[in-house]
Amino acid sequence: LRVACKWLVELKWFDRYILGCILLSCVSLAYENPGISDVSPTGLALRDIDLFLNSSFILECVCKIISLSFVVYMKSGWNKLDFLIVSTSILDMVLTAAFSGQNVDLSVLKIFRIFRILRALRPLRIIARARGLRILVSTILSATKPVLNTLGIAIVTFALFGILGMQLLSGKMWTCSDPLRFQKDDCRGIDEGGSPRKWVRADVHFDRIDQAIRSLFILATQDDWPEHMWAGIDATSSTTGAKQNHSLWLFIFYVFCILVAGYLVINIFVGVFVDCYNSVAAEMEEPLEEKLTMSRIPPIFDDPVNAVRCAVMQVVLTTSFDMFIAFFIVTNVLSMAFESFKQSQSQTDFGVVANYFFTFIFGWECLAKMYAFYPRRYFSANWNRFDFFIVFVSFAGIAIDELGTSVGLNPTVLRVLRVFRIFRILRAFRIFKALKGLQAIIATLGDSLPALMNLFSMLGLVFFIFAVLGVTQFGTLCDDNDVGKEGLKAVRCLFTDDDSLLDHHASFKTIFLGILTLFRVATGDAWGELLAAASVPGPNGVVLHIPVREKEWTDFTELLGYDPSSLDKDDPLYFTRWDGSSTAPPALEERSGLEAAYVQMTRISIQKWYEGVQGMDEDADWPFPESAPDAATWITIGRQVMPGCFTDEDVILFQQEGLVDCTTDDGYPLVCTGTCGNYWVSNIYFCAFVCIAAFVLLQLVIAVLMEQLNANEDEQSAKHMLMPGAETLRKDVFLRMFRRWRWNADRIDKFLNGPGSKRSSVAPSGAPSPAKKPQG
Repeated sequence: LRVACKWLVELKWFDRYILGCILLSCVSLAYENPGISDVSPTGLALRDIDLFLNSSFILECVCKIISLSFVVYMKSGWNKLDFLIVSTSILDMVLTAAFSGQNVDLSVLKIFRIFRILRALRPLRIIARARGLRILVSTILSATKPVLNTLGIAIVTFALFGILGMQLLSGKMWTCSDPLRFQKDDCRGIDEGGSPRKWVRADVHFDRIDQAIRSLFILATQDDWPEHMWAGIDATSSTTGAKQNHSLWLFIFYVFCILVAGYLVINIFVGVFVDCYNSVAAEMEEPLEEKLTMSRIPPIFDDPVNAVRCAVMQVVLTTSFDMFIAFFIVTNVLSMAFESFKQSQSQTDFGVVANYFFTFIFGWECLAKMYAFYPRRYFSANWNRFDFFIVFVSFAGIAIDELGTSVGLNPTVLRVLRVFRIFRILRAFRIFKALKGLQAIIATLGDSLPALMNLFSMLGLVFFIFAVLGVTQFGTLCDDNDVGKEGLKAVRCLFTDDDSLLDHHASFKTIFLGILTLFRVATGDAWGELLAAASVPGPNGVVLHIPVREKEWTDFTELLGYDPSSLDKDDPLYFTRWDGSSTAPPALEERSGLEAAYVQMTRISIQKWYEGVQGMDEDADWPFPESAPDAATWITIGRQVMPGCFTDEDVILFQQEGLVDCTTDDGYPLVCTGTCGNYWVSNIYFCAFVCIAAFVLLQLVIAVLMEQLNANEDEQSAKHMLMPGAETLRKDVFLRMFRRWRWNADRIDKFLNGPGSKRSSVAPSGAPSPAKKPQG
C-alpha cells in the first residue's frame, strides 16, 4: 500500500491534477457570495464542486501520510497547512451532513462560517508548487525575528502615544448628529431633515487603549488625518458636542503623532523588513564574477563591405543622426499633445499632416538602418524591433484610413481596424531610445521582471485571499443600493444608519468588488470609513436590553394613535417601554425577559411603513414616496430605538413573521443575515491587510527595483574592469577576443584533422558552438 501511494503522489499527472483542483477551488471561492441560495442551481453546483475538491485533497493527504508516515509528513510547513485545510474541510462536511434539513441554531451556523473561512487558505497551496513564490515566502519568513523586534517597538510607541491621547481626549470626542444640538440631553428626537438625533462618537478616538492604538495606526497611514485632527481639536467634553477650535493647541499632539508614528516608526519597520529581504537575496545571488563569465555574450557583426552601405552605416551611427531623430521624436510627442476632444478642423488637418510627416521620417530611418546593417543585424537589437513595429502599425493605420475613405467599409469593421491608430501613442516611448539614463531604467525593469512577477503574484494571492475573507465576513453589510430594493427586500437595510452604509462601489458583495475595495484600502483612500462601517455597532456589541427612552416612546405613541402600555395586560398588543430591560422598575419586574420593546416598536414601524408604500416600488423616491408622507416617519421611529443595524436574531425573527424578504432575484429562498459588523474581526482584518499589502509587499517592489539598479551598475562597472596586469585591456574586450580566437582555433583544427576529429575541446560557457561562426 505504501509503495502504491508513493508511486501515485510522485506521478507528474497527479501533481498536475491537484494543481488543477487548487485552481478550480480558487474559481469556486471567487464565485461564492452570500447572495447565492443553497437550493439554487448555482448553490447546488458549488456544493458538488466543493465535495469533489474535498475528496481530491483528502486523497492526496492520505496518500502522502501513508507513503511518508505522519511524523515525516508533518515536518514540512506546507504539509501542515494542507493538513489543516483538509481537517477543517472534513469537519465542515460532517457537520453539514449531520445538520442537513434540521432547524439549526445560530451558534452552529457561526461555527460553519469559521470552517468556511478557512477554505480561503486553499490558494496558499499554489505557493508550494511555485518555486519563485516559495523562495519569496522563505525569504520573508527569514526576516521574522528582526521584524518582530521592530514591531514590538512600534506597538510600545503606539501604546505610549495612545495613553497620552487618552489623558487628553478620553470621553470627549462625542457630538450630536444634529449640529444644532450642543448638549447631550438635548440630542433627542428628530432633526429638521427627518433623521433621528443620535449622540455619536468620532471614528478616531481615544476612549480605550485598544481604540487609541487603532486610532494611531490610522493616523500613521495618514488616512484622512486632517479631518481626524480637527475632530480632536473641536472636542469639548462627554456631555457637550463639538465646538470649533476649542483646543487648538492639540494640533501639536496630532502632528507629533504623525511625525513619529507615520514617518519614523512605520518607515523603520519597512526599512528593517526591506533590509532583511535584501540581505537574504544577496546571499542567494551568485557572485558577480561568475555571473559575468556565464552570461551570454552579444553577437559581433562585421561591417558591410559595400561602399554605399558603409557610407550609410557611418551616417546612422553618428551622434548627430541620433540627435536628429531624437528631435523628431520629441516634436512628434508635442504634435500629438495638440489633439483634444471636439477639436477644430485646423487641429484635425494638422494632426493628419503631422502623422504623415513623422511616419515617413521614421520609415526612412528604418529603411536606412536595415539597408546599412542587413536585416539580420538590424533585428538583433530590441530597440530596432520596437522601431520596426511602430513604423509598421503607423503605415497600417494610414492604409486603413485611406481604404475606409475610398472603398467605404462597414463602420463597425472600420472602427475595429482603426485600433491600429492607438499604437501611434507608442512613438512617445521612442524617447527612451534617445536618452541613455532612461534606457538604464528600462533595462533595470527588464532585469527585475522575474522578481517583480513573483512579488506581484504574491500580492495578487494576498488580494484574492483577503477578498474571499471579506466576502465571507462583510458580504452581508448594507450598501447604498440595498435600501432601494423593491418591496420587503428593502427592510433589511432600512434601519442601518446612513453613515454606516457602504458605497456600492466599495463593498464586498462579490469577489470583484472585494478586490477593488482592497485596492482602495492599499492605496490609503479613506479606508478608515470602511473600517468604521464594518465595526458597527462598536466594541461593546449591541446594547439592546435597555428601556426605550421616554422621548422616543412619546413620539411612537403619538404617531401610533394609542399607548400600548395603557391596554389591558392580556391584550396581545400590550407592551411597555421597559419590556426586555434588566433595569425595569419594581412594579414591572414580572415582565422582564419578555420580548424587548425595541423589537415590538420596530415590528409595528415596518408594518405601518409597508401598509403605506405597498405597490409603489417603481416610484423614483422609493422607499419613501411623497404620496406616503408617514412612511419615512415610521422608519425614523424604528431607527431611534435600533442600534444602527439588524442582528442575526432580529432579522430571522422578522423574516419568519413575513416582515423581511430575503429571496434572491431568481426567487430562491435565502436565510436572512444581520447587517451588523464585528468590531474585533474588522479591525484585525483591515489592519492586517494594510500591514501586509501596503507596508510590506508594495515596499518590497521598491526594494527589488533599487537592488536591481545597483546590481546593473555593478555589472556595468565590472565589465569595464581591467584584466589583472593590464593597463588598457578591459574584461569584456578580453572575452570577445577569447571568443574569436577560440572559434578560429576550432576552425583550423577541423580543417587539418577533418570533421570527425575529436581533438576539439569543449568551448567555454558563453562561447558559441565550434560548428557555427560567431557572427563576426
